[in-house]
Amino acid sequence: MVAAGQPLVPSPPGQGSQSPGYFSFDDRAAGLVVSGWFEPDQAFKGMDAFWGGERRGLATNGIQIQDVVMGKTGSWQTVLYDMLVPGGRSSNMRAESVRAGTWIDLHLSVTTRHSEADNRETLQKSLDAIRVDERPAAAN
Repeated sequence: MVAAGQPLVPSPPGQGSQSPGYFSFDDRAAGLVVSGWFEPDQAFKGMDAFWGGERRGLATNGIQIQDVVMGKTGSWQTVLYDMLVPGGRSSNMRAESVRAGTWIDLHLSVTTRHSEADNRETLQKSLDAIRVDERPAAAN
């Protein structure tokens, strides 16, 4: 996988890795992590329902987020948000797309001492660099 022009390497499974559709890659030097899931399209109940659940989950775990911005990039519905962390900030993007009967859920995060604007630019460039190709149906 490549994001923002840099190769990402597979990273150890994290939370949610019990699912066979889970994946995780990172660029440790840049502080960038891209993880997510492939799920059946019927599991996606829309961006509002998805983001509502994510916000509740973050709040339940005591994670305070700020500067939430919802948007759209190509076929992706996105949410950007930030968290202050010791010595810097963690900027995050959730990107959701449904195609070919599959819901693709991406979580991109970058943790640096850079500004929110710089981090969000890194996230956007990373999402823009991701390409999802549909496999041809297998011949029976």
